[in-house]
Order: sequence, then structure tokens, then C-alpha cells
Amino acid sequence: MILSADLIFADYGGIIFDSIYLHKKVVLLDMFDGSEFVKDLKDSNSLDIKVRQNLLCMKIGMTKNQILSNIKSALSDKYQQTINENKSIYFGKDKGLNFNQLISFLKNL
Repeated sequence: MILSADLIFADYGGIIFDSIYLHKKVVLLDMFDGSEFVKDLKDSNSLDIKVRQNLLCMKIGMTKNQILSNIKSALSDKYQQTINENKSIYFGKDKGLNFNQLISFLKNL
């Protein structure tokens, strides 16, 4: 679990959604489009692919200036708003349980 970070770099899988859930700015690292892994994700209409439509991605072949520009954009308040909007898309607008409420819930099962 992510407790503290200004910026998260993630490839595929749960870390993307962990970051979004915790309102952490995340930049996605893309794999080669021709890889079997990426092809399988695209063929199955995976959320790992869908989420990339709204978030900053580092693509193979980017120049140093493009990478630095992406990082600068990722640290902006505007991008934080994008992360927050994605949290609502993927997790809904409800706040859910806080830690103490979760512990209480689990004890009462």
C-alpha cells in the first residue's frame, strides 16, 4: 500500500488503481504495443488499457524533454483534479469506510 509519495510511476495492474483510490498522482509506463501481454489486455478490454485514456503515460521512444514535460504536468494541480475525477469514475463518489470503521465492521462479522 502507498502511504506517502508525490508521484507514482506504474506499469499495469493494481498499483494504478491503488494510486487513484488514494488520490495519488500516477504516471503510467507503457509497454511495447506489440507485446503479447498488451495485446491480451486490449483483446479483453481491460481496465488497465481503458484507464490510460485519461492519465499521463510514458511511451517508448519519448525524448528527455517529453519525459520531463510529462512529469511537470503530473505534478500540477490540474492533474490532481484528473486523478480525483478518475477516482469517482472507477470507485464511485461515496467516501466508504475509514480505518476505524473498517476495523469495527470486521470485528462484527
